Amino acid sequence: GTYTVALESPPTGNVTVTITSDNAAVSRSPGTLTFTTTNWATARTVTVTPVDDNADGHDELALVTNEATGGGYATSTVASRTVRVTVADDEQTGTDYDADDDGLIEISGHAQLNAVRWDLDGNGVSLNAAYSSTATSSFPNPAAGMGCPDGGDSNQTPDGCKGYELTADIDLDTDGDGMANSDDVYWNGGAGWDSIGDATEYAETPFTATFRGNGHAISNLYTDGGSWGVGLFAALAGARVESLGILNVSINNASSGAGPLAGKLLGGSAVVGVYTGGAVGSVGGATFDYGGLAGTCGSSRIVASYSSVSVDGAGSGGLSRNGGGGWTCAIGASYAYGRVSGTAGHGGFTDPGGLMANRFASVSATDSYWDRQTTGRTTSGGSPNSDGKTTAELQGPVSAAGIYAQWDDYDLDGDGRVDADDDAWHFGQSNQYPALKWLGHSPSTQFAARLSGQTDTAPSYAGISVSAKTYAFGTAIQPFRIPAPTGGNGAYDYAVTGLPYGLVFDEDGTGACGAARTVCGTPRTTETTTATVTVTAGDADANRAPSDRATLTFAITVRRQGVLVSPQRLALTEGGGGSYTVVLGAPPTGNVTVAVSSDNGAVTVGATTLTFTTQNWNTARTVTVTAQGDADAVDEAAAIANAASDGGYNGVSASVRVVVDDDEATGTDYDVDNDGL
Repeated sequence: GTYTVALESPPTGNVTVTITSDNAAVSRSPGTLTFTTTNWATARTVTVTPVDDNADGHDELALVTNEATGGGYATSTVASRTVRVTVADDEQTGTDYDADDDGLIEISGHAQLNAVRWDLDGNGVSLNAAYSSTATSSFPNPAAGMGCPDGGDSNQTPDGCKGYELTADIDLDTDGDGMANSDDVYWNGGAGWDSIGDATEYAETPFTATFRGNGHAISNLYTDGGSWGVGLFAALAGARVESLGILNVSINNASSGAGPLAGKLLGGSAVVGVYTGGAVGSVGGATFDYGGLAGTCGSSRIVASYSSVSVDGAGSGGLSRNGGGGWTCAIGASYAYGRVSGTAGHGGFTDPGGLMANRFASVSATDSYWDRQTTGRTTSGGSPNSDGKTTAELQGPVSAAGIYAQWDDYDLDGDGRVDADDDAWHFGQSNQYPALKWLGHSPSTQFAARLSGQTDTAPSYAGISVSAKTYAFGTAIQPFRIPAPTGGNGAYDYAVTGLPYGLVFDEDGTGACGAARTVCGTPRTTETTTATVTVTAGDADANRAPSDRATLTFAITVRRQGVLVSPQRLALTEGGGGSYTVVLGAPPTGNVTVAVSSDNGAVTVGATTLTFTTQNWNTARTVTVTAQGDADAVDEAAAIANAASDGGYNGVSASVRVVVDDDEATGTDYDVDNDGL
């Protein structure tokens, strides 16, 4: 292949560019280029040729350096540029999981994301069979070194992998029903997602590699319980996470150290271009050390990131809580606008903060802000109170100006200079919070996900419905989730009225249902009734007018368990026949058997058993009845019992009364209706 070389500015004399490679994977031609004061801007071509490595099976990586000397060019300034060359091995077999040869193993689904826990340093080597050893593993049949290019070591070991990158969005609501439940792969008995890695109060088994989102998002992260390391990752140490979204977070009942991205940021970790939040963003129930991005942050930095997640508890922060003990958490060009609730944590030493909860004053926040109105906080750790802004102040600028004037001055990609590759932010309109556009991020996706302010639009339930539901008295219902509306500005709050007695609504997952926007419980109404349930949803802006709220109605019917027969009385003539129907009054918990029998021989029934299921319980079944003939001249009567068993119906029954007119009777019948009167 080829590339071209030219000088950026006129030299003072001849300039020699020396072309070298850091290994033998490629050869270069020519080895030097000479530029003069007259041809300095004329591009010169360099040819790079791969060198056969004698069937080692590994892709390789070479860095070709172009170093200028003379004519006023010095290696300490702008005189050196590097070209990255990857060489696909022609003997490679198996699946290449680093197709773009950037040293990052490619993740396209939730199973591969889950497998990261078995290779925390991201080098592509794991002893866990579920990683790559079998055909049913997360990375089956991998090429040598997972396909990552070899760095040119003399022993040619497959050490080219340095982490992971997403190639698609990942939804942890694996059954797509809009709620966390036992049908999801990562339900884990109700505990939800098991954080990658491990952490205790004073020890960690952290993720230590690079995790690049490429602008993709991981959605519907649900957890319940845990401590000191709750989030997508338990802990990050010396890691780099970049260009990632984490949406629709619901972290519940963590006793400490919880955040959407990680429970702990440690050891020089860098979080760059990451946002968290969504329509159901909440981190709650923890005792202390948690935030809208990470639980704690020590000796690490958060740059060009933001959160709209609501956090609720002692010592919480819009982004995080500092690590304490002199471990500085550096925040730059970031902001938070999710609700921050709670009291002081750590025995009163850590006050909640709009941006950071601070302990031991070890937070350095630069060019970073929080929304005083939406967070409900006037102070933050590491920031002057003046960095708490109104919603209008945060949404007003439409370019890197005003409070955002320095946001384009950060080296995000770590190449030692600030240039077009570090352009991170889209400032939108004057009624929108800034959105990320760096390294694959889509601002429009963030706006659509209601993670930014918008022109005041009302939430809407247009085209969204909840089917009518029927439940049995005294039997716990299968929990169901109230759907979110569309539109609006920011996260929603909900009010639900009209639920039958015994049913409850859990708005944020911290109540009886253990999942956000969920109805659960056991109906306790005393009679069959149909209730109209009304859901009212509002958005996060200050407008609470009726026109800015959405309503949704649906019916819930609660029935007493019973066997329903119709008609309840039959009048037959000897030798004749008739019929009645049987149906259950309320949904059973399983199959129900109804035994049909007559108390005497005056009549016979066509079916002696009926079976109802949880699907056909309300479908009427027909029972035929035949009156038997006899030689006497006396009318007769029979009672047909319909006795249910199993499925929650033990001991429940209904009776059909049958009267039979005798066909040999003579004289006047003074009891025409055969009721004995």
